[in-house]
Amino acid sequence: MTKLNKTFIPVLVAGYPSIKDTLSLISAARGRADAVCVALPFSDPTADGPNSAAAQIEALKTCADPLEAIAALGASGGAVPLIVAAYANTLYSAGYERFFAGCKGAGVGAVIVHDVPVEESGELFAAAQPFGVDVVLTAVPGPRLQKVCSKARGAVRLFGMGAEISALGAAAEKIAQKGLNVYVDCGICTPQAAADTASACGGVLVAEPFAGVTAEEGEALLAAYSDAINGAK
Repeated sequence: MTKLNKTFIPVLVAGYPSIKDTLSLISAARGRADAVCVALPFSDPTADGPNSAAAQIEALKTCADPLEAIAALGASGGAVPLIVAAYANTLYSAGYERFFAGCKGAGVGAVIVHDVPVEESGELFAAAQPFGVDVVLTAVPGPRLQKVCSKARGAVRLFGMGAEISALGAAAEKIAQKGLNVYVDCGICTPQAAADTASACGGVLVAEPFAGVTAEEGEALLAAYSDAINGAK
């Protein structure tokens, strides 16, 4: 059986309630999270939970330019590894080369692109490669998982809203067998759910609890989730 390393990745919304709050939470994640994922605000975040969607709509008022948001992340000074999450239209509108160049400059190591199927991902991978940025595709448990893994570099986002943990765990093991990191995104809303999922699957993305919180509120959440995941068997 492939060993699945438990990793905790909180998902923050860039610019909510301000970029200063986002940077403060990234700094606070040092020693608590294994990486931080920063979601770029999008005008139609229908695939996200209600808290994340509301925070993104609000953040667009002050953080509408994705390249400026990415550049601001560079001020975190490498406190923790950074991942950016975005929809394909955000990258396309900014221009792939400019987008990935900005990621490299800000110290962002990977970009989760929510809505690009593996069959249409070639241009993204080609644009990201010169800048050393990984493109993270999304997969679900099932027959297409192997196809995503064959194209992936670095990691796969395993989406499983409502899926049984056993099914996610089996899919996560298949991903890990390919030498890829696993980022499970399944609507985790409690520290215990995060701990259970991390024990079964490895890496967990925790988005809804961290959406719409201030830096002070987020620090308490970081501690709660970190303690639960690290204390789980």
